[in-house]
Amino acid sequence: MNNEQEKADFLTALRRLTETLGETVSTSDGQWAVKGFIDVYRSIYTISADTKIISKYLAIASDKQGSGNTANIGSINRIEDIIAGNGMFANLGEDWFDDYWMNYGKIIVVDDAGRTHAIKDLAEYLSYRGGDPAKVVPRARRGRPGG
Repeated sequence: MNNEQEKADFLTALRRLTETLGETVSTSDGQWAVKGFIDVYRSIYTISADTKIISKYLAIASDKQGSGNTANIGSINRIEDIIAGNGMFANLGEDWFDDYWMNYGKIIVVDDAGRTHAIKDLAEYLSYRGGDPAKVVPRARRGRPGG
């Protein structure tokens, strides 16, 4: 099976999962049905109702770091965007995704005022690497599948 077919199969499976996910993990009034985790020592850990819960279950990436105090990839906050193929990297592909995250915050540049900063923005990173910042899919883009 080729890589494009694997991606298509994965997207089909993800769409099927999301159709039933809401019913599985939430109550009829939209509250999380899962309220915590129990470890092997029977300790109980509560969880909050934020997008980090979804990203923990499903590895859905954005172009920003997670909480800011750990070295993790942040998650998108609109599941509809990923289902419709509107992820920020949709027009860029896996090579740009991998390159961006392997170098996130590691490249230091000097701005016009002589100040230095680490690149932590996808459009800026693309400009620096010679890519096309216009290919970044804006956040909360609606109704434009694949783009």
